[in-house]
Amino acid sequence: MGQSGKRLFRFGRFHLDPGEQRLLRDGSPVPLTPKTFQTLFLLVESHGRTVERGDLIRRIWPDTVVEEGNLSFHVHQARKALGGEAEEFIATVPRRGYRFVADVTETWDSDPRVQRTPETPDPVPAPAPTEASDGKEGDARQHPAPVPLWTRTGMWLAAVVALAVIIPLALDFSRAAPSESVALRATAMTGAAGWEYDPSLSPDGARVAYVWQAPAKPPHLYVRGVGGTDALQLTSHSQSVLERPRWSPDGKRIAFVRASGAMVELFSIDASGGEATLVAQPLGYGPIRGFDWAPDGKRFVFTRSPRQDAPSAIFLLDAATGNQTQITDPAGATHGDREVAFSPDGRTLAFARHPDYRGDIYRVPVEGGEPRRMTFDMVAILDVTWSADGRDIIFSSRRAGAKGSLWRIPASGGAPQPITGSQSDVRSVSVSRSGNRLVFADWIGDHNIWRIPVAGAERQKPAASPVIEWASIDSSPHISPNGAHVALASDRSGSMEIWNCNRAGKNCDQLTSFQGPHTGTPRWSPDSQWLAFTSRPEGNDDIFLANLRRDAPRRMTTNGSDDTAPSWSRDGQWIYFGSDRTGQFEVWKAPIDGQPPVQVTRNGGFAGFESHDGRVLFYTKRNAPGLWQMPVGGGPEVLVLRDDPAATCWGYWAVAEAGIYFVRRHGDSTWSLEVFDPSTRRITTVAPLPAAPGQGGPGLTIAPDGQHILISLLHRVGSNIMLLEKFL
Repeated sequence: MGQSGKRLFRFGRFHLDPGEQRLLRDGSPVPLTPKTFQTLFLLVESHGRTVERGDLIRRIWPDTVVEEGNLSFHVHQARKALGGEAEEFIATVPRRGYRFVADVTETWDSDPRVQRTPETPDPVPAPAPTEASDGKEGDARQHPAPVPLWTRTGMWLAAVVALAVIIPLALDFSRAAPSESVALRATAMTGAAGWEYDPSLSPDGARVAYVWQAPAKPPHLYVRGVGGTDALQLTSHSQSVLERPRWSPDGKRIAFVRASGAMVELFSIDASGGEATLVAQPLGYGPIRGFDWAPDGKRFVFTRSPRQDAPSAIFLLDAATGNQTQITDPAGATHGDREVAFSPDGRTLAFARHPDYRGDIYRVPVEGGEPRRMTFDMVAILDVTWSADGRDIIFSSRRAGAKGSLWRIPASGGAPQPITGSQSDVRSVSVSRSGNRLVFADWIGDHNIWRIPVAGAERQKPAASPVIEWASIDSSPHISPNGAHVALASDRSGSMEIWNCNRAGKNCDQLTSFQGPHTGTPRWSPDSQWLAFTSRPEGNDDIFLANLRRDAPRRMTTNGSDDTAPSWSRDGQWIYFGSDRTGQFEVWKAPIDGQPPVQVTRNGGFAGFESHDGRVLFYTKRNAPGLWQMPVGGGPEVLVLRDDPAATCWGYWAVAEAGIYFVRRHGDSTWSLEVFDPSTRRITTVAPLPAAPGQGGPGLTIAPDGQHILISLLHRVGSNIMLLEKFL
């Protein structure tokens, strides 16, 4: 006879029941999708041992080819369900996999709902392991999840019920959204230089409308057949911004947004060419953040700020009368309601609501009402649309890392699932109303790290030269105080992680393996032994510490707010960071011994660095140009520079003994490196920059001897249109 009862795993406040596929916290169910539960079960079953990523993928998706992003997503969901610290239960083992580190007790409890009789069989024994285990730490036991007990007398009834369920499901399988998307292959539809963006598939899926802005030229609207090589230019206006083309339901016309200065207008044009016709001048202020054409052809929807300095809201536009009606009021949302799309039946709107640069998916009836929140992750949402049958909301989001990726969520509610098929940076997305095609804009952003001499004999060398070049984003360089290392953030492994290189920018080694959450802004401690950096495994930015031994990163902040842009005090006892825990971003500092952090600024602050002598704190503010200073021990703030650094370059400055280095923009396209001397208040141009800096993020660091800087500059930027066939 086997063990009687059912197998349970107990850890902390949790009970995990594999037979029922249930997780209980203090006796209450914790909702998990089947794949997330299976991920958690496999890790709990192998508690204390590392489970390789490849083993997890093979066991969770035995007959399906999926990308590692699927696994990372379900590990992230399991961690969220368990709560607590990111690595309190599930630890990441860099470059290998995951380990369940909490204490686990495995028991067999009797199930009061199953009356054991002579007809009741013992639990089904697990088959032999599919892979031999040598007992080493890295091996995970290869047991399938236990099967719930059935009574023999109930098996016939269960079989009849199963047939009654399976047959309708089989008949409807072609229309059902898969719980896990198989790997699809994205192919390039376009490849011109510049920006090709905002693709929109015609209702029959045979043509794509999109905007192309060639280098040094204005944007224009184009139409291209799927599989064709020639594109038809539809517009010729040379002084406007064009965006968001949308097809009419009959596929004959294309509506689009045209903006010139403060004037924003909606136009439509024949898909085969001709003169554009004015549809309306939308109400509100600022740019159009979302736009769509209703399936009945009689209405449009757009998002725009109803008042100056107000968050954007959703408006419905009647094409015949021109009447415009506001249907949402995102009070308290700083950025408001943005990307928006009609459901195929025209009754519901899916949209993204952004309290800040992050947001979630919502849905609301077209006639208005209380919006229903669909996701609860607070991550950047880049675009929203619907599946052709209206069962799923399709969206692009940064929920899996620094790059945009494709996701789907049932329109009735549920957990988002990744849509695989591309390592691209997905932005705007469109699905054909018939057929099975999806197109998206793939954004290309390649950053390299350059070396620029700034003092002494170094100035006799070439003005600038790249030292870290990779077909990826390499940003946030920071030279260690001993000059032996260069830390940086890079997505060369598929997700943004922290890397360490030697002084020449070679022999780079990956230090973190968060496998999805955006990670960056590394800063060395004064003794060159520790790195403070930012990551967001729980959905908000937190400060972490890592060392060169590749120990598991230590989490410094747990407030639930956004804590970012770290730097060290000169004595190495404090870490400064920007935090919005008071409702707006201020500079805070936390002692490294784990004591509570202390607020430093009171009138706004974001990224701060101590002066070379440790007496003064210099800092920038969120979304505002300029540089401020205050005494390290406290006191009034003083404006140092009014216009520099620019608001988009809050991290492109560094404090050195010779002064404060920063970047300055000249006109629309040229940049220079400048140095400000606080004692004389004089600004001196050091050198022109060979390319533009990346937006945001710390991108400039000075060598300890003050002879050169490293700076992250854009190498290649643009976007192209990609196609996914056989998308369901």
